Amino acid sequence: MIPLQPMRALRFAPVIAFVLGFMSAVRAQLPPQLLRFESVIGGGNYWFIDLYQDPVGFLWAATEGGLIRYDGYTTRQYEANPGDPNSLSNNLVRAVSMGLGGRLWLALEGQLGYLNPASGAYETVK
Repeated sequence: MIPLQPMRALRFAPVIAFVLGFMSAVRAQLPPQLLRFESVIGGGNYWFIDLYQDPVGFLWAATEGGLIRYDGYTTRQYEANPGDPNSLSNNLVRAVSMGLGGRLWLALEGQLGYLNPASGAYETVK
């Protein structure tokens, strides 16, 4: 039977720790991988102009075709509807962000407004 030499094995521990630490540092410096996220809604493909994740976890995408909410499984689109006074006034959404009171602020082409995520009602700030 060959006797074990624990002290000999321990002398490699700093080398192993250094290699593992170096590998994690190198990995942390690699450029992030691009996430390809395609959205096909109502037969249209939209470029995302802005993307925001709210505190609940929904992703909100500002597009030239309106506002899109993604909950991780399904999407919902908010767009201009001339017959609905609570809809977006136009479909070119430039920016999206959450404000106080849970309002989702939207910068549309030529105007600013907010959307109530619970009701889906949009109101222009005058």
